[in-house]
Amino acid sequence: MGCGASKDGAGGVTGDKPNKNSDPMVINLEGQKNDPRLNDLRFNLAIRELNISQCELEHLPEQIALLTSLLTLNVSQNRLKELPPALGQCAMLISLDCNDNALTTVPAAIGCLTELAKLLLYKNSISSLPAELCKCIKLEELNLFNNKVNSAAITKAAVGGLTGLKEINFAANKVMQVKEEEVAGWTEVTCLNWYDNRIVKLAPLGHCEKLEELRLFGNQLPSAPDFGRGMPQLTILELHKNCITSLPENFFALCPALAKVTLEQNQLQSLPDGICEHKKLGVLIVHTNQLAALPEGLGTMSSLKVLFVQDNKLTTLPTSLGDNKLLERVNLSGNTIVGCEAVVENLKRACTAADGMFWPPS
Repeated sequence: MGCGASKDGAGGVTGDKPNKNSDPMVINLEGQKNDPRLNDLRFNLAIRELNISQCELEHLPEQIALLTSLLTLNVSQNRLKELPPALGQCAMLISLDCNDNALTTVPAAIGCLTELAKLLLYKNSISSLPAELCKCIKLEELNLFNNKVNSAAITKAAVGGLTGLKEINFAANKVMQVKEEEVAGWTEVTCLNWYDNRIVKLAPLGHCEKLEELRLFGNQLPSAPDFGRGMPQLTILELHKNCITSLPENFFALCPALAKVTLEQNQLQSLPDGICEHKKLGVLIVHTNQLAALPEGLGTMSSLKVLFVQDNKLTTLPTSLGDNKLLERVNLSGNTIVGCEAVVENLKRACTAADGMFWPPS
């Protein structure tokens, strides 16, 4: 998942207008900034869901502490600069959405929300996290996209101990190093986003064997991630805009389910021959590197549909591409390729037949 909120929308009946289908335990005041109840949260104390997003709120009233039956709270897209410690009294909360505010920190009282499964804090100005965050042991989704979180803040929060996490987003922050202890317990994670940080050192991820999506683009990684014994479920891997110079020979064998890999704008000088044995890879994007040649067997890959190798240093193409009829989109531009006219013509023909796109050498 990227920066957006969860797939499920805010619950409740818009405007809190009663009708035969309304639930009195669900209050939805989204966008109703003039509703007088916003001043002191005068609601039935037994309500389970409260949506007060987009109400131009500058503070959350202390009376929030009285709503101890709340399961879902949405205060997103307001002007909140802080969350009150009183929020810790809402100990039954399962989902807390505070995205798109002006928060700079998270209160220690967050540690009282031990039932919390979803915590959305993206698009704020958060630079520090409390050590108490690690007490949210049922947390499954943590989204801190587009904040000011650095490596020290992550270490302090001991997020590596949150063993139930499945979706994690620390993208667009100020992280330079990811330590082993910061990811140690993430054995259940399926989606991990660390893109657009300043990461130069990344802890091994071999224990994250349930990963399906990994996004690390826009960092300063000098090498590919350490996948240990392999990532059997990884389907999407985005490593573009880093400083990677080479890939291990078994890199693609470690990721047998990989369907898409983006490695453009690195400093790769070659691709491992092992890629040719891959059975699932459909999209290979390696443009704007230092590639002087492609693996000879590349054209034999049975699943490859998209091949972007533009703006490299290619002067020739694998002869196997001359027999390939499966490719649908191929970009060879920005390479001075000579003596491969038949191969180029075959690729153009294949892409045209698939109603795809073909960009010739230039």
